[in-house]
Amino acid sequence: MSLLRIAASTAFSLLLAACAGQSFEGGRFSRAGESHVAPDGALAFQRDRDFKAPASFRLSPDDVAAKFGRLCRARQSCTYFADSRAYYVVADYGQPGAKSGGISQIACPVVDGASGSLLRIC
Repeated sequence: MSLLRIAASTAFSLLLAACAGQSFEGGRFSRAGESHVAPDGALAFQRDRDFKAPASFRLSPDDVAAKFGRLCRARQSCTYFADSRAYYVVADYGQPGAKSGGISQIACPVVDGASGSLLRIC
């Protein structure tokens, strides 16, 4: 295989990985979006443009933010992750003061993607 062909193959693989969105913990979780709560309590949610919800999900990450975003506190950012069954909301993900542990352990709330019901609340 020529060096040019290897480089093209590698570039194509990287492009596909970038289009698939960000994944975490060995590919189990995808980043669905992030919200910020202003001091006045207003919620601003930004969906990850590359996120694709599983076919069984009835709620979009936007719906989860609208319905449960109030569980994020003022001056906090909340990152929304999803796996094959639920949305996981993690406060201040990746920030110095954030809880340590895996996404499924530190997420609160956890929302069932198919039914929209709370699986865990803080």
